[in-house]
Amino acid sequence: MTDIDPIFAKALETLVPYLVGTLSTLLITVVAFHLNAKKDERGQAIEAYRKLMALRITPAQLMVTRYEAIMNSLYHRGIVDIKGLDEDSWDFRRAERYHQKAEDDILPITKVREDLGDVCALLSIYFKSDTEIQTAIDKVLIFETFKVNNFTETDPDLLAIVKDQAVVELQDLADRTYTDPIDAVIALVKPKLFTSRTRRLLSVLFEIPKA
Repeated sequence: MTDIDPIFAKALETLVPYLVGTLSTLLITVVAFHLNAKKDERGQAIEAYRKLMALRITPAQLMVTRYEAIMNSLYHRGIVDIKGLDEDSWDFRRAERYHQKAEDDILPITKVREDLGDVCALLSIYFKSDTEIQTAIDKVLIFETFKVNNFTETDPDLLAIVKDQAVVELQDLADRTYTDPIDAVIALVKPKLFTSRTRRLLSVLFEIPKA
């Protein structure tokens, strides 16, 4: 067996503790970075959850507002057609005003869709391995629109009844289309982000659907 050179042995004796210390520091740094990254991801997911809570009923409210305006516009246009009114009539002007309101409502709806997309993207990243949550998030992002047909009634009183009934049904449709999918995500995410004590506190601050 070859003897180790005394100078090399001395250098090795000096170097080994340094290497061990360096590797230990590097390992601690890597672990700390990983833990901080996980903490940051969870913090972002919690912030996204809170934003989702704040947005919970907004899409349904905005869509009801827009489609109610569309229905009112169609109603007044129907009255114009039934009675043969001209463009100077009150009903014609009301129809135009409601139509413009429906157009103006597009911008806030677009904004809330973008906000929902950002929130869902953060939650999707944090829960990337949870297929149930991913499926629920996908349903939120569908954001279906409604199709409103022209009223066909030829009697003004019947036209008013049909329009009012359609407006009532609109709220239920909007809740099922927009609010219910958001509630489903909230119910799945909540128990995985918060302890039971934190959930009780949040329940006081927000109306959180039960998991």
